[in-house]
Amino acid sequence: TQKNTKEITFLLVVFCHRGAPLSYIYIRSTMPKDHIIWSLCCFLYFNPCCLGLAALICSVKARDRKLLGDIEAARKHGSTAQTLNIISTVFFCIFILIMVIVVAVLVAQRKRAGPITQRSMDRNHPLLSLFPF
Repeated sequence: TQKNTKEITFLLVVFCHRGAPLSYIYIRSTMPKDHIIWSLCCFLYFNPCCLGLAALICSVKARDRKLLGDIEAARKHGSTAQTLNIISTVFFCIFILIMVIVVAVLVAQRKRAGPITQRSMDRNHPLLSLFPF
């Protein structure tokens, strides 16, 4: 199977002091990822502390730099976007986990307490002991 990746080939020519080429070096590098789809998802679905917005901005900067040919800046902005996306995704997962635990605890308490009737609620209310009727 052939992996479909975009590669950049640089030709580095080293000259000696008389102008004749001393050696040719080919450098192959893959195009950096901008993570724009992931940034859009983090921005639209869960945006804690504006991390999704910051990741989206870094992704757009990485894409712009990639189009301009500044590969190192594109790699730097893409890496920053990836880090911000990871942090935002972890916050989202923690939030969902906390919500599941809270709902499970509330359902368990509701089942353990039994049905609530108006009489049982009135009799057991702590403030009603202060005002006897």
